Amino acid sequence: MDPHPAFARHDLPELGYERSRREPGWAASCRVADRHGEVDLPTFQVGGWYDIFSQGTLDNFTAMRRAGRSATLVIGPWSHVNQRHVVGDVNF
Repeated sequence: MDPHPAFARHDLPELGYERSRREPGWAASCRVADRHGEVDLPTFQVGGWYDIFSQGTLDNFTAMRRAGRSATLVIGPWSHVNQRHVVGDVNF
């Protein structure tokens, strides 16, 4: 399968679902879980009060700090895909 034109144009490796189907184990190699000590640059985690993945965001932030790494966390009044000021019936 040909890479996406934007990846080909910039000579970047293919990312995402198709690659993970062709190369078992590739997606797992991109996980940070239990590898926070290997990260040697500052990180910035963003999550929302209504984000279904907020626990993972909090876990990554605390693990980075426990590993002695620079980490910043922002949690705001939004869901996973909606980072606007209105969530449901509430206007923040």
